[in-house]
Amino acid sequence: MSEGRSMGTFDIVLYVISALLFLDQLTAAASVGAQVYFWWIFIAVVYVVPYILVVAELATTYPNEGGIYDWIKRAYGARAAGNLSWLYWINMMLFVPTAFLLFSGVFAQLFFPDMGYVAQASICIGLIVLMTLALCQDMKFAKWLPNIGAILKLLFIIILSVGGIYVAMTKGSATEFTTETMMPQWGAGIGFLAMVVFNVSGWDTIACMSRHIKSPEKSIPKGFAIAGVVVIVMYLFATAGILVSVPVEELGLINGFVDTFVSIFGNNNALIIYALGAMLMFTFFTNNVTWCMAANEAAMAAGQEGELPSVFAKMHPKTKAPIGAALLGGAISIAEVILYGFMAKDAEELFWVLLAFSTIIFFLPYLTMFSAFLRLRKIDGVAHRPFKVKGGKAMVRLIALSPFVVICACIWFLLVPPGEPVDSLYLTSLLVGCVITIGVGMLMVNRCLAKMDNGEGEEIAESV
Repeated sequence: MSEGRSMGTFDIVLYVISALLFLDQLTAAASVGAQVYFWWIFIAVVYVVPYILVVAELATTYPNEGGIYDWIKRAYGARAAGNLSWLYWINMMLFVPTAFLLFSGVFAQLFFPDMGYVAQASICIGLIVLMTLALCQDMKFAKWLPNIGAILKLLFIIILSVGGIYVAMTKGSATEFTTETMMPQWGAGIGFLAMVVFNVSGWDTIACMSRHIKSPEKSIPKGFAIAGVVVIVMYLFATAGILVSVPVEELGLINGFVDTFVSIFGNNNALIIYALGAMLMFTFFTNNVTWCMAANEAAMAAGQEGELPSVFAKMHPKTKAPIGAALLGGAISIAEVILYGFMAKDAEELFWVLLAFSTIIFFLPYLTMFSAFLRLRKIDGVAHRPFKVKGGKAMVRLIALSPFVVICACIWFLLVPPGEPVDSLYLTSLLVGCVITIGVGMLMVNRCLAKMDNGEGEEIAESV
């Protein structure tokens, strides 16, 4: 066991739960309606299980800090790894404001219903600053935020589920659950399917923390198996609690949570509603911390290798946290809130546009990861694999191809929502944003690699 490693199997389970139980996306997933249950089961089989198997093999075969960055580099080289690290990192910084907009929205609905968008955006900026400070702390301290967040998420979902059962028994369900309504239907609602897939993505984040994990070859597969069952079951119960309490057509992406609380407990139980709201808002914060930890570690690894600018390579001298990536990420998230704040009509519109945009960027690195899995099997077949996906070549290819196809479909649904006329302004804004984001990364990586070729990269490695 390496000195300084502080995360065991239990920590991995809690970390994965904290990362993958997206309470901030529950209303978006529930917007699919009763058919979401078909999709949860379908996605669990064709996406989650193959995803877990792929990551478990890669993480235990190559237990190096950097996680997905290291796998892509081994498979496709430094240029691909640098571009991957940029997308992996920047998507998180673009996503951060969406969760904090939900935080401020829930806060406003609970305590200050007349709060304007400027005040909500100010709360969002304050939370980004607080998160950045947390990301600069030592892992022995910082790991408790995801752990506490995971426990609160489980408690929140249990309360939501029990409350939903109570509503169904006493008032009847607000959503009709029949064989017909739970079957997949083509229409506008299926556009939210990407949120279902998004909610069960991120198993690779724990691999980015490998320098903190005790015996990863044992802890990771065991932790994944436990967390996988817990995550899927919790999502099934959580969406039931929401759909039973609030009709789909009245479910708001931001206001849906408080509306659900009121439906379950009534207006006379304000203390319970406030407590649940506080619990929910805290998990929004810890979820961002969890994801940013992994993204910053991957970016720091790329910065130290000279594939991203030297600012990403900066490590705090005492806490050993990736302080360069943390501070830069905080600045980008604040700038995004300010920039898009002038463009959006309200918080709900801003939330969905930012969510769709960041989700597309979020999915792109995984397309490369699943193909890298197959390539590493081919070019590095002799590597010792403590955990190896069983089956012949055809089965292994199917396991990698299945989640790949699912992600491609989700990206398409985000760009062109099914059952709705094509919104040229919306489509153009997303495509332009993606092109700019990818282009900036490619320019940075090319410049950094050019410096490496000139010998300047050695100075970065020595200074770190």
